[in-house]
Amino acid sequence: MKLNRDFTSFGFILFFALGMVIFNANNVQAQEKVRTLSTGVSAEDRQAQPDYSLKLVFTSRDEKAYLADVKVMIYKDSEELVNEISEGPWFFVDLNPGTYWVIAETDNGMRQSAQINIAGDQQQEVYITWRMKNKVMTDR
Repeated sequence: MKLNRDFTSFGFILFFALGMVIFNANNVQAQEKVRTLSTGVSAEDRQAQPDYSLKLVFTSRDEKAYLADVKVMIYKDSEELVNEISEGPWFFVDLNPGTYWVIAETDNGMRQSAQINIAGDQQQEVYITWRMKNKVMTDR
């Protein structure tokens, strides 16, 4: 009898452990990192553009210039998928189809946000533009 009870206990533990492994494997897949790439606008950068579903372009309306060093946060539902600094004015994100909130913040704290719907196989290009009046760049 003792041997049969030990096998039953072992079977229960094995069944429980296997269930936890399967549950954790499903959670890891849901939490995988989203692929991103930040680039400049040079001819070389233009040729190296990835085929990601979203391309964000950061610009200044008043200076008529591209902006870099923009903090990018992307959410789906309440889950944060991206929280990075875009070193260049083009920021590519490989997102699955769905609805996302994008928040972009300049290095001086100005924020823009947008709801973006990703659908199909074509890359969606979204311009995020700030009014940057009286921002003077100096070498000091």
